[in-house]
Amino acid sequence: MIGSYYAFTVFLMFNILIALMNTAFARVEDEGILAWVDCHYRNVGAPENLTFAASGFRQRYDRFPQYVYYTVSQKRVEEFGKNFKDLQENEAG
Repeated sequence: MIGSYYAFTVFLMFNILIALMNTAFARVEDEGILAWVDCHYRNVGAPENLTFAASGFRQRYDRFPQYVYYTVSQKRVEEFGKNFKDLQENEAG
């Protein structure tokens, strides 16, 4: 009788452990994607912004396009904005 109780308890604890790991993994995956997108945006934008600081740099060297286009759907932009705002609120509060 006590053996079946221990077996059931161990089985239940393993299920709880798996559920906790699954939740943690999903949360880290979601936050990781947002962090990667933010980091990628900053890494792409930083070199572009450096050339604006030097007066006449872009006019002297004809190596830069006038505009840089980032292609993404409006739906993805809205999702990113909502998720990023939620992430910042969670970190602040």
